[in-house]
Amino acid sequence: SGNTVIGNYIGLNASGNAVLGNQTSNAGIFGGGTNNRIGGTTPAERNVIAGSGVSGVRIYGLGTFGNFVTGNYIGTDANGTSIAGFGNAAYGIDVFGGANRNFIGGTVAGAGNLIGGSGQSGIRVSDVNTSANSIWGNLVGVNASSTPLPNAQNGILIDVGATGNLIGGPATGQGNVIAFNAGSGVLINSLGGNPVRGNSIYSNGALGIKYTSGGVSAPVFTSTSAVGSIYQISGTLSGTPSTTYALDFYVNAVGDPSGRGQGQTYLGAATITTDAAGNASFGPVMFPIVGGQAVLSATATDNSGIGDTSEFASNAIVILPNPTSVPPGNGGPRSGDCVTIALTAPQQTVLTGEQITLSVRLNNNCAQSLTNVVIVVQVGHPLTILSPNPNCQQVTLVAGTIGTGQQYVSSVTVSTGNAQVIPPTAVSASAGDTTIGQFASFVRHMSASSSLSAARAQTVVNVIQASWDDQNVRTASQTLTVLPNNHLPNTGEHPAVPAAFDFATTSGLLALAAFGLMGTVLVIFGLRQNNK
Repeated sequence: SGNTVIGNYIGLNASGNAVLGNQTSNAGIFGGGTNNRIGGTTPAERNVIAGSGVSGVRIYGLGTFGNFVTGNYIGTDANGTSIAGFGNAAYGIDVFGGANRNFIGGTVAGAGNLIGGSGQSGIRVSDVNTSANSIWGNLVGVNASSTPLPNAQNGILIDVGATGNLIGGPATGQGNVIAFNAGSGVLINSLGGNPVRGNSIYSNGALGIKYTSGGVSAPVFTSTSAVGSIYQISGTLSGTPSTTYALDFYVNAVGDPSGRGQGQTYLGAATITTDAAGNASFGPVMFPIVGGQAVLSATATDNSGIGDTSEFASNAIVILPNPTSVPPGNGGPRSGDCVTIALTAPQQTVLTGEQITLSVRLNNNCAQSLTNVVIVVQVGHPLTILSPNPNCQQVTLVAGTIGTGQQYVSSVTVSTGNAQVIPPTAVSASAGDTTIGQFASFVRHMSASSSLSAARAQTVVNVIQASWDDQNVRTASQTLTVLPNNHLPNTGEHPAVPAAFDFATTSGLLALAAFGLMGTVLVIFGLRQNNK
């Protein structure tokens, strides 16, 4: 007890640039060890722990408590920039066998560990009586410069039997950054009051928070908006009767392909209590807008915020407001309308149970290449995406670089479920002359009487975000109302709709949304122009 291990290269050569390796863990506290410290909050105290044949650091055994693992680089080189050949074979940090009340990271500057390159998960907490351990302020799968250093499975694994362990928290400094891991950000294999709160979780290969079974229900948004400089969020929660829940709210630059989360930027928390039937409503709760981020999500944690946390809620995309001023010239000059996007469907009427394939085409007629083009297709109830990813409501198409004069073509197959919908026939957009990074939406609302004897179609076109490298934003909108040529007969025939609607806007991020009678399709694509 009371030992300190600081300033070492463990498993590396004296230069910290090559692995020597150990067949067992590089560092460990066990057998009732207490009040020991591995690492510290300054670069001089940092250990670089890499190349283990098992785990980088192991803390285990009943009576092993009150220990600190802080400020280390685990599974990386001495600069914290590479994992190639430096990863530990199993876990970066493994806490198990009844170890309790230990601290992985901390809330003060420099206390967090950098953990990457693990052959399994970055951090594992496992076994009965392994409880009350705090995982705070760590970088898991990513370094402070946002360089991906992924772990081969999950960022953090809470395994069978572990209870009452804290993964992040709402207080300053408690949140971890968990990103770019091959599996889930946080995978929880059993319920046991392990709250996951206040973290930055994004760009992981699977769900941001994933339960293998059970779990708390996520909140459901009923109304979201961005007014002035504030997000406004309302919704409902169904859970255990007469129970207090903590709701945590997040916003993302880009939504997860699953349509749920992840949680890139933590906004804050609210508390609600369910009624005798297990239902509660909230909102509007309000948080300051984070520049350029429009995809909202949330989680719920039972037992007043110290119990189990839900997976991320289904996302809501808000329209960001126009800023009070936009400095000129930030995107560099462009001339002409040189980018077009088209979303097309093979037919205007889709009956219950039918499947159709929508085509997405992007043409680059600009003098420069478009880089980092990402297209996000999102559908609302009752539509379901069948491919390229099955049984989801959002899918990301990575278009990459589109050269001058080139076209990107992809498709998304959807099912209408148990309701009749009207897909879009064609939507196109062309890029304008001043900015990099536009975000637009085309929305068509259909409303009809219950007998389907009459209908009215309204088309709203919103350029909901035009942002570029310096994160400035512009917005614009137009509205069309389309009246049917005749009444809808009871057979379910739909009114005529425009074959196409074209609009000119600025280059960058663009969103297209087409709403059917009871369903929606939303396409968002992001691109950045290469001016070299």
